[in-house]
Amino acid sequence: MFKAALSEHKTESNRLRTKAETSKQALLVSAEAVTANAMAPVTVGVSNVYKNQQKIERETQALQNQTAAFAKQTTRWCNMYKGVNEAVLELG
Repeated sequence: MFKAALSEHKTESNRLRTKAETSKQALLVSAEAVTANAMAPVTVGVSNVYKNQQKIERETQALQNQTAAFAKQTTRWCNMYKGVNEAVLELG
């Protein structure tokens, strides 16, 4: 009788352990699916932000180059104006 009860207990324990492990695996799979579904919009948003940031950086660099070129041209114009103004003043 004791052996039968012990055997039944071991069988039931193994069954419960197996069921718990199966439930744990199912929970992990479900959690991964929920996480993936929840993170998909975030991932897309981050990707869009990164692309926009790269575009802004390229446009900023182009604007800096244009500004530098304009500053050089303005300096040349100012120097030419000063030269013409000095020549006019010398003529009198």
